[in-house]
This record gives sequence, structure tokens and C-alpha cells, in this order.
Amino acid sequence: MTSIKFKKALCVVLLFSAVCVFAGAEYDAGETAAASAGERQSLYIGGVPFGVRIYRDGVSVVGVSGDAVHEDEEGLKTGDVIYQINGRKTASVADLTAAVRSSGGETAELTVGRGGEIIRIKVKPYKKDGEYVLGIWAKSGIAGIGTVTYVD
Repeated sequence: MTSIKFKKALCVVLLFSAVCVFAGAEYDAGETAAASAGERQSLYIGGVPFGVRIYRDGVSVVGVSGDAVHEDEEGLKTGDVIYQINGRKTASVADLTAAVRSSGGETAELTVGRGGEIIRIKVKPYKKDGEYVLGIWAKSGIAGIGTVTYVD
């Protein structure tokens, strides 16, 4: 339900932006102290919306829970990038999650990128709510919306 409301609100904002761009809406800022004598300032509302998705090799660790069990002193840290689990490539969070859930709680060896180096870390998945987890928050990419605006 919330997703539908968000999509409707986003559509309204994008539609308003498009109308402003194509109608050439102008907001007159009037006289301001910063404007030189006889100079008029204007604010043009508009822009062309665009979406961005960035993917990377591996899975980025964006947070570590206090429940995480790391068998090495190093442990996983925010900013690490997990490339493999037990020698298998992790191209997405779904890959990592599936490997951890099917581990049966056995210690796993992760190939991790940290500070320009590749290291190996051993972690022990633990059960939470009936499923095995590592106790991390991870993501495989980022996405966002922006606008391109140009006034000459």
C-alpha cells in the first residue's frame, strides 16, 4: 500500500516538473538587495528527471550487527566488499543470502575486499528467526532519481 502511495506521489512530482519545463514556468524573484540596479532576477522551475542504478562486483557491507559471530579477529566491517563465500562468487545480496541460509550453520570463508586489499575472513552463521544469517546489512548496488537542469 505504501509503495503505491509513493509511486503516485512521485508521478505527481514528475508530472509537475514536466509541465513547468514545457510551459516555461517562471518565478519572478523581484527586486533584491543582491541585484544590481535595473537587473531583474528570475528563478526557472524545471528539469528533466532521470534514474540511476550503479552495480558493482560483490556485495557491500553497509552495517554489522552486534550479534555477528566472526571467527577471525578481523571480522566484517562496514565498507567491506564480499566477493566470494566458500569459493563461490557473490554477485548479489540474494546470492550471499542463499549461500548463508543453506550453510547449515557451518563456518564460511569469505573473500573480502578491504582498503584495496583482498583478505579472507571466517564467519559462523547463526540462527535468527529460524534462518541462518551473518548479522550484516548488505547491498549490491545503489539507485536514485535526479534531475538535469540547464538555463542559459
